[in-house]
Amino acid sequence: MSAPGARILRGFAALRPSVDKPHLVATRSYLTYSDYELRDKLERNPYSYLHVIHPAGMEGDDWSAPQERFVAIRGALDEFVANGWLARDERKSLYVYRQIDGDHMCTGVVGIADISAAQRGDIKVHELTLRAREELFAGYLESVGINAEPALLAYRDDSASRAALATVVAGQAAADFTTTDRIRHTIWPVDIADEPALLNAIGGWEALYIADGHHRLASSRLVAERHPDQHDCHGFLAYCVPHTELLMRGFHRVVCAEDLPSVDTVLTAVRSLGVGVQALGELEERAVRSARQVDWYCGASSASASGVLRLSIPGTMPIPAWLDQHLLAPLIGITEPRDDKRLSYLGGDASEAEVAAVGERENCWLFALEAMTFDELSEVADRGGMLPPKSTWIAPKLRSGLILFDFGAKCDWPKTKN
Repeated sequence: MSAPGARILRGFAALRPSVDKPHLVATRSYLTYSDYELRDKLERNPYSYLHVIHPAGMEGDDWSAPQERFVAIRGALDEFVANGWLARDERKSLYVYRQIDGDHMCTGVVGIADISAAQRGDIKVHELTLRAREELFAGYLESVGINAEPALLAYRDDSASRAALATVVAGQAAADFTTTDRIRHTIWPVDIADEPALLNAIGGWEALYIADGHHRLASSRLVAERHPDQHDCHGFLAYCVPHTELLMRGFHRVVCAEDLPSVDTVLTAVRSLGVGVQALGELEERAVRSARQVDWYCGASSASASGVLRLSIPGTMPIPAWLDQHLLAPLIGITEPRDDKRLSYLGGDASEAEVAAVGERENCWLFALEAMTFDELSEVADRGGMLPPKSTWIAPKLRSGLILFDFGAKCDWPKTKN
């Protein structure tokens, strides 16, 4: 494999909120808001990027005609620009973005990751994607022509990158604000004088690993294939961070079905594979779960008065893959975890009380997992392997509308077949 070089990441002239409005424009993913919160934001904050995502408001949240919705989104974006709420930077550059959430700080580079780097194998994946979602997102990109939220990519931490980033953040920030979730956001456009050192450091990265954004990469590749001559769109917005600053947690599995097998059937099967089983007491009395242990919320059983059993998994197979291969598929019949309606997920930032509440639902089991390590994830990606979807919950979680890559205004899109 060739070294990525500077072409793995390039600068661009970003659309960004005007200097007095970044805290008002930037938003979490709309999927994280309850209906009440979403309605409140739309009614009370005219500057929120949610007005671009939901151009017709709550009543217009209809995906039955996606093409019409995409056209409306582009119109709402252009209105934000016309109002001066979003403005394009005068020159192309890379950007350094820092997020501080409590004791966790992450500082990385925002730029355009080149599709050719993914084709060379310098941007590595570890999850399969759904073709239907690829097509939907590609249609969005073709119609709207914008990346409003970067994919999260990780590189192996190195001294050259740390030094280059330290030089940039010593300068004057273009935006520095704290959102109501108590997360601090700071952005520095990279000065011309600082670019050579940063580009040289980027050139030393052996690879980038997708931490969050597999469908964004896949849909962007699809757009590039459909429009080979439209070079402005042959990339996607990426936030590249050192692997040591990722916050990785487990992604819990929730299985709900009326025909779940008996607890004894599962225990017989997993014990035959060398799995250790321990009945747990009340929540506050539990010992810390190790990386190769899974807490199975299986309801009341003779083995555990609390309805929770701790499974100790032998071997080295990543735990999400082990669960898929040895429990979910053979014992429950979940052979396609990407789209089986019986399987859902609970983020690793959920509290113990939230986990317990889900695990107590009727006809539902919850498998609480610890985080994979970056070394485990990269080992799978390096050998071209694939992990089950949502194998790990990774932060930072990025905001929409804070740094935007607008390529639609520059591309004369030819019509594509449906």
